[in-house]
Amino acid sequence: MVQLSDVEDVSALDDARYGHSGVVLLHESHAAIYTYAARRSLFFDVCSCKLFDVRSVVQISHETFGNVNIAESTVLDRGHHWDADVEIELGWWLESQ
Repeated sequence: MVQLSDVEDVSALDDARYGHSGVVLLHESHAAIYTYAARRSLFFDVCSCKLFDVRSVVQISHETFGNVNIAESTVLDRGHHWDADVEIELGWWLESQ
C-alpha cells in the first residue's frame, strides 16, 4: 500500500468519548483509527481496492497495540470486479447512473 498523505489527527473534547482519531490516504484507499482511552477501545479500518494480506494487518496490529482482543472483524472484497480497462469500467458506471 502506498501512503499519499501524512496522518491527520483529531481529538475529541468530551471526557466520556475522549480519544484520538487519525486517517491516512493511501494510493489504494485509506486507513483510519479511532481510539477511546476511557473505554480502552479502538476501531481500526484498512480499506483497499487492491488485495492485501489480512493476517499481516492483524499481526502488525498486535505488534503495535499489544495482544488485544479483536471483538469484531469484517473483510470485504472491494474492487475485484473492476476490469483493467478503466474506460470500460467508467462507461459501465455512467450507464448505471
